[in-house]
Amino acid sequence: MNKFRVDNINDLELLYSVLRETYPKNEIEIVFNWNTKVYNVNVTDRAYQQDPEVPVDINIEVVYGDSVTGDTPVILRDPKTHQIYIKTIDDITTEWQEYPEFKMFDQTIRLEKQYGLTHYEVWCDKGWNPIKKVIRHKTNKKIYRVLTHTGVVDVTEDHSLIRSNYEKVKPKDLKVGDDLLHSFPNEFNSNINIISNDRAYIYGFFYGDGSCGKYECKSGLKYSWALNNSDLEVLNYLKVLLQKEYPDYKPIIYDTIESSGVYKLSINNQKDFIEEYRPKFYDSNKYKKIPVEILNSSIDVIQSFFNGYWAADGCRKDKEIIGCTRFDNKGKIGSAGLYYLMKRLGYKVSLNTRDDKPDILRLTVTKKEQRKICNKIKKIIECPDVTTEQFVYDLETEKGIFGCGVGEIQAFNTDSCFLKFKYNRKNFEKNRKDTFKLATLCGDKLTNDIFKRKPIELEFEKVFHPFILLTKKRYIANKYENPKDPFELKCVDAKGIALTRRDYCPMVKKCYKEIIDTIINDESINGKVCKEERDCIGLSIDLYKQYLCDILEYKIDVNDLIVSAMLAASYKTRPVHVQLADKLKRRKEEVQIGDRIPYIFIESDDPKSAKSELGEDPQYAIKNNLKYNRKCYIEQLAKPILGFYKIVLKDKESLLDEIIEYTNNCLVNCGGKRLKPSDFKIEE
Repeated sequence: MNKFRVDNINDLELLYSVLRETYPKNEIEIVFNWNTKVYNVNVTDRAYQQDPEVPVDINIEVVYGDSVTGDTPVILRDPKTHQIYIKTIDDITTEWQEYPEFKMFDQTIRLEKQYGLTHYEVWCDKGWNPIKKVIRHKTNKKIYRVLTHTGVVDVTEDHSLIRSNYEKVKPKDLKVGDDLLHSFPNEFNSNINIISNDRAYIYGFFYGDGSCGKYECKSGLKYSWALNNSDLEVLNYLKVLLQKEYPDYKPIIYDTIESSGVYKLSINNQKDFIEEYRPKFYDSNKYKKIPVEILNSSIDVIQSFFNGYWAADGCRKDKEIIGCTRFDNKGKIGSAGLYYLMKRLGYKVSLNTRDDKPDILRLTVTKKEQRKICNKIKKIIECPDVTTEQFVYDLETEKGIFGCGVGEIQAFNTDSCFLKFKYNRKNFEKNRKDTFKLATLCGDKLTNDIFKRKPIELEFEKVFHPFILLTKKRYIANKYENPKDPFELKCVDAKGIALTRRDYCPMVKKCYKEIIDTIINDESINGKVCKEERDCIGLSIDLYKQYLCDILEYKIDVNDLIVSAMLAASYKTRPVHVQLADKLKRRKEEVQIGDRIPYIFIESDDPKSAKSELGEDPQYAIKNNLKYNRKCYIEQLAKPILGFYKIVLKDKESLLDEIIEYTNNCLVNCGGKRLKPSDFKIEE
């Protein structure tokens, strides 16, 4: 047996063509050594039957063009408890894993690119958005600070910010006066009730003018906790509150006005106070932050916190002099927390920066109308160069967007594209295996031969089959992502459709899911021969029609019709849950800001009633035998389902027309109006 060795794919192809001519009757095997990166070519004594499959060493470097600085704050939510957290992006996770260069069979790692996992959701313009990965890498790119009236963020030059029309734009291509997409939560969690108003006042003052820590000196380890202010009356009031909230401790006021310009209010056992206050008020970068307990407390507690903060803040005289409520804050994470609290208190907030002190942010708050357009850019500043040892960060999210920085600016995260493979053979197993290999090859070819310009670099991520693409960012598919087992189903992936939206009732989600399962799990798609009388599309249509019949015959369980919305402090319009809340108050039921109001739509004797007037408490409806509004629920079901079929049946117009006609007949039968094609368009 003759043996040969080469170390690259080009030499391998040349060698194989020569050997094939020299030994036309012999089988030639190719073995790749993944450790030495050498191809071993062996001419065997076996008879030639077919050419060997050539193992290919693909090397696609993982590249992240979209990045923000590590101290960028983001608004997070725990999906189980719904508690809100504001963290810097570098503090979301502490467990980092090496992110390998993408080689199908190689375990080589690059330590400068890492990722971490988290259970948190991040806020975006489409609601709470699950985080798939936190990614970090080192960079030598320029950093830009982009400031609007209600948002500020520091991003790399290639980070994709978003115009109001959802057009991607890089910071280096922006100018003052351009608009950016903004969004902020309008429903707030308030499920922590362990903080008293007096404790909140102390916390607020500490945030504004308090300090604590421990330090080494000649005599050993020293502890320090103090509230500092030049107003002795304020400190005496705080002393009373400390005695009330901490009865086992003795507060003491020290006269340090001549040496430091302030009086100091401290406590007899400072170590205990440091253990309470240090983790609540300081992040890993030693900047002050708003405690989680305050972020998730009631409006009364938050107001007390702000009263304490305002008593400490050096800008309180501004309101007396110029009639302006404003305050300066050091650090992004604390500023993001203050912005969040002000929004919870019903204020409109505008932001500004100081060129001489980049760590300082100024917040101006009002309950009047703001004069400036909130999402217009007013400053773009090139920040000092970062070192190549400094990490920048990105989030990979399900919806592709996340809110970042102080305020309301939205950004795209690392993007992706889909490639469609079509084979001229019917060997399903071979096609699936080759799809994984070809997708990896395509990433390399597109990066190096097609685009050939930074920052466009692509890597293989996953295989979808079958795949139903409704619009950009809206799709349904079976997902496979294990190269070692191409047939291992990871999950059914559904993005941007009724299954994932909170404004659809459970009935709509159930029907949508059953339709999807009927189509996605059709075994004929996976190469099997089936003898069903009807195909998967026909079966799914039967299922949809049955739901329409059940609605008409009042067979849907009321619990499957319930949606809920959180009651905010103010609204420009009067949506259904707000009008229902007023109705509940008239019935002497307790309703508070921050409560989630469940509701269903009920029948009305007045045909002119607006839909927002038809909301009713589900339990009240059941108790009083009120019937649900069939027209509302047929419309709610039909619009997303017909939008789905409009894409799926684009080549079967007669079948689509038949489904639409059936739906419209159901609507007319219960007093509704026929749907127009624009009513069930999949939104872009």
